[in-house]
Amino acid sequence: MQRMARTMYQAGGVGLAAPQVGRAHQFLVADAGDGLIKMVNPRVIWKEGRSVLEEGCLSLPGILIRVPRARRVRIKALDEKGEEIEIEGDGLLAHVLQHEIDHLWGILILDYASPIERSYAENKLRGLS
Repeated sequence: MQRMARTMYQAGGVGLAAPQVGRAHQFLVADAGDGLIKMVNPRVIWKEGRSVLEEGCLSLPGILIRVPRARRVRIKALDEKGEEIEIEGDGLLAHVLQHEIDHLWGILILDYASPIERSYAENKLRGLS
């Protein structure tokens, strides 16, 4: 998890999930400005409100998609020592946590894209290869 955090910071990201670095594990790291969060087996146990933010993703460089999410969330997980933790986030942190949990289940921001956004993103990604 410490290596994932270094990778996230070096890439200028605010979150990173294990599948993004080739690990088949249920853990993530995030830092939306208030310090590093490390979570194992995170799950949303409560959410409230609605927020739409333009999100990017380290897995999809240069792609921005407007994603609707809960405005506030409470996440239950284990920390890196195996202790149970609960973290509540709102605004950007809520988006980051939901975004990274999505990665753990194989969901990308492209899955929220309109057909036009998806077509544009796919064309842009083809141009990167």
